[in-house]
Amino acid sequence: MISEAQEPVRLWGKHMLQTIDACLQSSGGVDVDALRHALMAAFAEYGRPAIETVVAAENLARYCRIPLSISPDRDYSALVIAWPPGYATDIHDHSGLWGMLMVLDGKIGVENYSFPADQPESIKQTGEAVLDVGASAGFSIENYAHRCRNTSTTEHALSLHVYGGDLKSYRAFIRDEKDAWRVEPRRGVLNEWDVFGE
Repeated sequence: MISEAQEPVRLWGKHMLQTIDACLQSSGGVDVDALRHALMAAFAEYGRPAIETVVAAENLARYCRIPLSISPDRDYSALVIAWPPGYATDIHDHSGLWGMLMVLDGKIGVENYSFPADQPESIKQTGEAVLDVGASAGFSIENYAHRCRNTSTTEHALSLHVYGGDLKSYRAFIRDEKDAWRVEPRRGVLNEWDVFGE
């Protein structure tokens, strides 16, 4: 049940989903850059939720992946991620899905990687960027991986993520004690909070 205080958050989520739906339907396929620009325009119009309206105080110390929609009728998944200060993901891929992220609050550092399809252990860094509020980054190549992190050691961050399917599993790229890469399968886990009421 959505409380009266959460109604603006629910409406924000609804606007973001409508923007994604319209962009994916109008392009007749996936144009990640067009989606990024449409969401940046929606962000400029509808603003962003405050982190405390998305994540309960007792969960603020945790990395939280909150679904914007849990509808099986969509060909994509959309979620909001809450980042504790200084939190960083492992380097990870997205099981061949396209995707994008947009910073809603704080700053997110993104390290980009690529690897040969038949040799994921040969992963190499290809670039990095720090994204401010309203900035976004996207990817559409299959052999793409990244590490994302909240660049602040004192403030939380919040970001919107959209993937071209259900990200149920992915691979993490871990450096071992001999400085060699190993690849570990992982499961994508969402926090099942009904924040957005979809």
